[in-house]
Amino acid sequence: MEGGKAANIVPDLAIAQFYIRATTKKYLLYLSEKVKNCARGASLATGTELEISNYEASYDNMVTNKVLSQRYNDHLKVLGVEDCEKIREFSGSLDMGNVSHICPAIHPYFGIRRGSGLVPHTREFAEATLSGEAYDSMKKTMAALVLTGADVIRDEKLMKAIKDEFEKARDM
Repeated sequence: MEGGKAANIVPDLAIAQFYIRATTKKYLLYLSEKVKNCARGASLATGTELEISNYEASYDNMVTNKVLSQRYNDHLKVLGVEDCEKIREFSGSLDMGNVSHICPAIHPYFGIRRGSGLVPHTREFAEATLSGEAYDSMKKTMAALVLTGADVIRDEKLMKAIKDEFEKARDM
């Protein structure tokens, strides 16, 4: 960021970076254009040049395929995993969100230390990933994913239901 050295001197160069986030890709595109228009208006009003660029990769919201997620949850239950019904709503964006706009997708989470209140992206979280509980949970998660994938390949009705839901979600 750069904006000048003193409040009473117009700088030769001003740089600002913004994250624009929204609950859906459609609303993000709308909101991004509004923010860009604010910058365009300020540039026009001040007679300055404006350059707008994307300085980081953009990530879309996650669109969870509920049919696919339910089949995955069914396998988790058979494997002894409890409390796997909640589809987590994302308030931000992530790289898997981009994938979910191209093909049906889920973004499973699994417990690494239940009830501990761990916060992702911390040293404590990283250390907890090395626990036996995390390893056991990872094995069950992987097994449920493999079984779900096999079901999708073998069950034409399931594949159609997943695709139908995906197409409806794309139209929204």
